[in-house]
Amino acid sequence: MSFLQSHSKIEIQRLIPSWRSASQSGNFITNTIFTITPATPPIAGNLMWISIGGQGNRAVTGGPSGGWVAYPADPGMGALVTGANWFKIATDSEPASWTATFSASLPGGWTFSEFENVETAQPYSTNGASTGGIQATTLVMPNYQIICPGISLAAIYKGSSLTGWAADNGYSTYGGSGQHRRAFKAFSYPILENFSWSGGLENAEAQYFLFKGTPIF
Repeated sequence: MSFLQSHSKIEIQRLIPSWRSASQSGNFITNTIFTITPATPPIAGNLMWISIGGQGNRAVTGGPSGGWVAYPADPGMGALVTGANWFKIATDSEPASWTATFSASLPGGWTFSEFENVETAQPYSTNGASTGGIQATTLVMPNYQIICPGISLAAIYKGSSLTGWAADNGYSTYGGSGQHRRAFKAFSYPILENFSWSGGLENAEAQYFLFKGTPIF
């Protein structure tokens, strides 16, 4: 057997990402411009996530500046629910806050989240998949074959201020209130992911992201 044949498959070992911190606004704040202010300064190299959601159909007219990548939610909910997400790998000179602007006043809220041990060169393996439901009690996310350690994030938006949420399949909940909720789950082995979020959803939509862990050799 040649050297190339014996070394043609090299497994890359990866760290398992972990949640570091989250900050959030109050429930049902009605604004055209949202100011997102982290409670603690982000650490350079960590993944930052800004998510905004609320009631009604609003277009994003201006996202946070400074290298953020936008993933607006669009699961076909029309005039019922608005949601938008931005991601960025933190640098050592981040500002104290960022702003996002919508086409009209949005009753909703925001969450800023920070995660450690996420790959910086190409963090996501899947991003932006979404689902929606009208008068629903459960949102079931798409199935993905996860092939490396990483973290899965879910942003949940709904068209009322109802409470009473529960995460399924081992997800941990954090941040958000009323119309705007978050969940995350770290994974370390190949699984077929199927995520649902149950309880008092009414008109709702969800967006689902997968991010890879930092490679180690």
